[in-house]
Amino acid sequence: MAYIPEEIIQRVQDLADIRQIVAEYVPIRKRGSNWVGLCPFHNDKDPSFTVNEDKQIFHCFGCGVGGGVFKFLMLIEGMTFVEAVKSLATRYGIEIPTQSGQRAGAQKRGFKTEELLECLAFAQEFFSSNLTKSRTGLRAMEYLQGRGLSEDTIDHFGIGWAPDGWDHLVKALKARGFELGAAKDAGLLAQREGATGFYDRFRARITFPIHDRRGRIVAFGGRLIEDGEPKYINSPEGPLYRKKDILYGYYLNRSYIRTQGLGIVVEGYMDLVALFQHGIKNVCATLGTALTTEHGRIMKGLTKEWLLVFDADEAGLKAAQRALPILYSLGIRPRVLCLPDGHDPDSFVRQEGRAQWEKLVEQADSGIDFVIKQAKRRFGQGPDGWIEASESVIKVLEEIEDPIRKSLLLSYASQKLGVRESLLMDRMKTPKRLRGKVAQDKALVGRKTGVKGVGTTSQAQLLSFILSNPHRMDAFLDAGLEFWLQDQALLNLWQSMVHAYEIFGGLEIERFLDYISTSKELVTMAMELMDMPPPLEDSEETIKRLIAHCQDMKRRTLRKELIAQLKDQEANVEHLLRKIEELH
Repeated sequence: MAYIPEEIIQRVQDLADIRQIVAEYVPIRKRGSNWVGLCPFHNDKDPSFTVNEDKQIFHCFGCGVGGGVFKFLMLIEGMTFVEAVKSLATRYGIEIPTQSGQRAGAQKRGFKTEELLECLAFAQEFFSSNLTKSRTGLRAMEYLQGRGLSEDTIDHFGIGWAPDGWDHLVKALKARGFELGAAKDAGLLAQREGATGFYDRFRARITFPIHDRRGRIVAFGGRLIEDGEPKYINSPEGPLYRKKDILYGYYLNRSYIRTQGLGIVVEGYMDLVALFQHGIKNVCATLGTALTTEHGRIMKGLTKEWLLVFDADEAGLKAAQRALPILYSLGIRPRVLCLPDGHDPDSFVRQEGRAQWEKLVEQADSGIDFVIKQAKRRFGQGPDGWIEASESVIKVLEEIEDPIRKSLLLSYASQKLGVRESLLMDRMKTPKRLRGKVAQDKALVGRKTGVKGVGTTSQAQLLSFILSNPHRMDAFLDAGLEFWLQDQALLNLWQSMVHAYEIFGGLEIERFLDYISTSKELVTMAMELMDMPPPLEDSEETIKRLIAHCQDMKRRTLRKELIAQLKDQEANVEHLLRKIEELH
């Protein structure tokens, strides 16, 4: 580890204000003599994170983590102790003298990082200068101004111009004395194939510097201003740059996000820049990758209210749906804005203006509403749509650890879907391997299921009994069939029966068949089951026996799943054994 004199560490610690540092990552407010907020290190639902400005320490009463300003930076940024000290030293203008006691390997790595950062900083100067001071940059500036960007916006984002040609940056780096191998490692140059030497990675493109959370330029994005492919390119991932850890615009716009208490995530550079130009500044963007858990943690450090804005095409809608489970699992409250067809944020705000944009923001769906609407849009309002909507909601909510929040959202979803909350909860408890989409199990539909008794082949017989005696439907609503029915097609039929019961206030066969008429497979299965010879006599004794069987099957399924969990090395064995014992 690099050696830093004790007096330097103490000087940095004396100058650093922990409240100011923490407030850049966590919204905190004054409470008595302390500052409090939601802990960024665990899914905190009540403000348990405290900063004591007098003692210059932080502590979370929820997860127990605590320490001083260096510890906070180490945890929130993933820094080493030395990196945290150096970061704050740079911030407060304190020079750290070089010490001979450093280990060679650590010193070499430190020098390498500094060399890469210096190459990137020089490249930014080069690109920025080319935009404003070169003849070739004039065309790029005209393009940017034609997109409605002001000089202030261009300066804010450090937009530059990489001139057309293979070695403009190569020559500039050489002239300044940089090692070209380091520039390649920084993602600025590429190795010539079959020959020695390097060439410029960014050519004839406007450039966007990409900052990490500490404000260092770690990569670039480039956009063509004329027709061609690919329209956008990014620096390759390397020692300083990993797309899953960085949100474009986060460092530059974080104060706006924190102040407004709402963050907006878009997909592209120009989407973000166009919104900023129109006064919508609480925005950041993903960098050509799906939104990750790391992104979510970064976002949560600024605010818990986030709006996802993706293109209205199928890819954009899928990206939003993939992001929602991540955000909900972290305790973030996401909404989704769907733009009109053919629009992205850039085109919409330029054509319609800020006022219309703000109207769309006000109308944006909650994450749960968005999931339900998309499922109904794709699969219709019949049973298939309801089943898919239920499955989509479950995929989102099952990742939430906070039981209170999960219960509240589940209750809301059940009202929107028109299905009982207990059914959704039981379905959520069903092991993922036993859940699947309707389309994946159509092969089961139409299969002849000759059942002889309430034994191991009882599933089809049970549904046949209920369909033949629909007045008995209410007796089985809480029997837990949705938990242990293993034939997916039968499970889908049962869920449709329950949903129809909820809608019509009873299971009336004629209305039920009309309700599932959009699904030929479900109609065929229901008809085949009703055509079977009466499997059991309709009597109170039969009902008791069937209910007891259902409950026994549910216990067996639960017990089997709990036993399977015992194989997990991180499992709470005592808790699982207690649960298993309760099921006997």
